[in-house]
Amino acid sequence: MIAQYKTRGSSMVETMVALFVLGVGLMGTLSLQLQSVKANKSAASFAQASYLAHDIVEAMRSTPENVADYYMTSLSEYDPNDSGLLTDCSTATANCSNAELVKVQQTRWLAKLSETLRDGKGLIQQSAANPDFVEVVIEFSVDYGTEDKEDTTAITTETETYTLVTSI
Repeated sequence: MIAQYKTRGSSMVETMVALFVLGVGLMGTLSLQLQSVKANKSAASFAQASYLAHDIVEAMRSTPENVADYYMTSLSEYDPNDSGLLTDCSTATANCSNAELVKVQQTRWLAKLSETLRDGKGLIQQSAANPDFVEVVIEFSVDYGTEDKEDTTAITTETETYTLVTSI
């Protein structure tokens, strides 16, 4: 007589295959999570750059006759020793010339770039495509990787550029 055995449960091979499929699914989810974190960091930096670009454009619109005075020759960084910070044009009794006002606004804008964005630099120039337009270029760095300040091995830094072209 041949003994018949009823099989119950799962075999070792079935368990291993199920764990493999689960592992592949979890790795895909982790990859999506990392991409999401990267996109969030980039989006936050671009939002700040957009705000700062519009900020200087609004300052330029307040004195449209001096738009050309805002133009820069190259990407500029904030210099804490810049004389633009020494002039106070914020009070009604301040007797500032338009050139001084432009210098103060430029310097404060570059200071905001430096404070808000990592390695923030700015450039304001006349648009090459249309002389009636102004081009504001902001360059900054974004760190991608771990939030752990101790572990710097998993951090990558990319330089990003935000450009706003608008009429005054």
